[in-house]
Amino acid sequence: MQSKLEDKSKKEILCELHELQEQLTSHKRKERVLKTRDAILSAVGFAAEKFLLDFSWLPHTRELLKNLGHATEVDHVHIMKITSQMDDEVITRNICEWKKEKDEYKEEVHAKAQNITQNPRFILTSALHKRWIDLFKLRQPIYGTLDKFPPLEEKFLQSKGIKSFFAMPIYVGDVWWGLLCFKNYQFLRPWSHIESEALLTVCAIIGNAICRGQVKKELVTAKTIAEDASRAKSEFLANMSHEIRTPISGVMGAIEVLLSTPLNSEQRKTLEMTKTSTHSLLTIINDILDFSKIEARKLELMPTNFNLHETLEKIVALFTIQKKYQDLQITLTIHSDIPQKMRGDSARIGQVVKNLLSNALKFTKEGSVNVEVCLVAEKGDILELMFSVKDTGIGISPDRVPHLFQSFSQIDDSYSKKYGGTGLGLAISRKLSKMMGGDMWVESVPEKGSTFHFRVSLEKTRDITKRIDPSQETKKEEEIYLASREILLVEDNELNQKFLCHFLARSGHKVFTAINGLEALEALDKKNFDIILMDIQMPKLNGLETTKRIRNSQKSYAQIPIIALTAYAIKGEKEKFLEAGMNDYLSKPIDIQELYKIIHRVMTIKSQSTERKNKELIHFDKNAALKNFGEDMSFWEDLRLFFIEQSAPQYISQLEKSLAENDMICVKRAAHSMKGASGTVNAVRIKKIAEQIEEACDNEENEKIEQAIVALVKEIHEIHELIGKEKVS
Repeated sequence: MQSKLEDKSKKEILCELHELQEQLTSHKRKERVLKTRDAILSAVGFAAEKFLLDFSWLPHTRELLKNLGHATEVDHVHIMKITSQMDDEVITRNICEWKKEKDEYKEEVHAKAQNITQNPRFILTSALHKRWIDLFKLRQPIYGTLDKFPPLEEKFLQSKGIKSFFAMPIYVGDVWWGLLCFKNYQFLRPWSHIESEALLTVCAIIGNAICRGQVKKELVTAKTIAEDASRAKSEFLANMSHEIRTPISGVMGAIEVLLSTPLNSEQRKTLEMTKTSTHSLLTIINDILDFSKIEARKLELMPTNFNLHETLEKIVALFTIQKKYQDLQITLTIHSDIPQKMRGDSARIGQVVKNLLSNALKFTKEGSVNVEVCLVAEKGDILELMFSVKDTGIGISPDRVPHLFQSFSQIDDSYSKKYGGTGLGLAISRKLSKMMGGDMWVESVPEKGSTFHFRVSLEKTRDITKRIDPSQETKKEEEIYLASREILLVEDNELNQKFLCHFLARSGHKVFTAINGLEALEALDKKNFDIILMDIQMPKLNGLETTKRIRNSQKSYAQIPIIALTAYAIKGEKEKFLEAGMNDYLSKPIDIQELYKIIHRVMTIKSQSTERKNKELIHFDKNAALKNFGEDMSFWEDLRLFFIEQSAPQYISQLEKSLAENDMICVKRAAHSMKGASGTVNAVRIKKIAEQIEEACDNEENEKIEQAIVALVKEIHEIHELIGKEKVS
């Protein structure tokens, strides 16, 4: 009996021990699972931090896969992307992978060099992997040890040497993108639901990162397409501008040439009508180009200092003198609190005023048209002005007002035929008003008239100069144009050549022509010219390339003034011409008076530059400096400046002090030092005066020394003034 009790006790003890062992094993298993989960979540935190901050997700996968591999204690972690998906099979390929052996990481971009896997493709077929595909499409994972898989799947995994396997689908939005896979080759590693949930989060983060990368790529592509389209539009506008303006320029030039010859009254009347029609055509073309530039955001304001009163007076005078408006009273009212000198885009303000004034006169048969400007607000130097153009014309019906400022819109189709116009003028004017910080609107009563208002913001300037009488200004300009120049005209359009040659020759200039850049370079090698008028678009060698060759040459004509004559009228073109080395720019059709002004301005600048160089040669031996300093002339200029601003005044002070003390030894010593220093910077006149002082010291000629010191002070003052002008220029 006792032995039975002892036997029973042993059995109970064994059972209890077995239960305890199972509990410990379960506890350890749970501990391991929780530890693995925490390690995976740590990897999730890393992925969230890196992937959500960076559009490029792939560079961070090395650290992620390594962290996941160590967390899950597997031999192989890799990401696979679906390359083809059909009803009966899904083809994937390796994007990146980490292997526990040698702690090795590889990416697809280095696949050939690194042999990423022996078989980088993985094909899921409906015959073998239907269960997997169905679960992946439901966003569910596949996992387990080899013995937990169905026979066919077990056989497949066994053929790959896999003892434990986990695969979770990666979704980008609603699209199945690929797989995140874990493999064990050494032991049967069990997988839990907790680990599966944690890895689901990892796949969600990867999918989100891929999605953001795709969005960025699409945005970059869209941006590139938009920029290409904008560039194409700009090039189209530039070409359109050139192709249209060039023949118009020729026609207008031919008309001007004919009008300058003896004509009978009928011929003159016909030519004047043709001239008016050509100007109307040019206005329409300019409207279309302006509208296109505004729409393409290629139009920029060009603020300058200008006289607002004079600008408006000239605009009103242009219409007042026209015979067809002589029966109308055209007036200008500028309120007394508006200053004359302002800063803004005077050309665009003038364009808006001309447009409104032209419209008012077009729709007014009798009565008056008044242009009025008043001050609305003032904040420091910024003035908000309101311009109003009031007429007593036909007025506008209320139902048409909302459409008035729309592109290609007119009051009525019948008006389009009767009064003409493109319907762009008001649309452009309003857009320009908004660009200048304001807006445009209209008040109108049918059969009584309309008042168009627009506001702009302009800056006051304190540079108030005396107004010039127009007759004196004209006289001054006429005197300017008397200076004869030898001009090289590089222009391939024969009509433009004849027009420009006619008026330039009539003004006393000698004009030589070339039809392209190559001919221009040949002409420059044979003859000296004062200035070049350069077309831009020419065969064989265009104006820009020709200018660059001229500027880069080592020949005497390298710095000859060049004025661009071009039909291009698009934002950025002027800057491109100046960057190429051109001195100024004039758009076609050529305004001959404006061309005269530019020629005078450019030649005046050249003359001033030449004058400064000639003066410089009086004070300095630049050839000797070039021989001594070679290519490092900037160093010579620094030394020269130091000598004039610091050394020379000290020498003069020593000379004056020593002379006052009648210390001829010190006077001679100071003069000798000054002679040496001036020789270093090749200041020839200062050196000569210093030598005279030395000689006068030997003869004790105090009066000569005094005169020489005065000459030194004058010489240094002249040099200082010359160098100061060079800095400004």
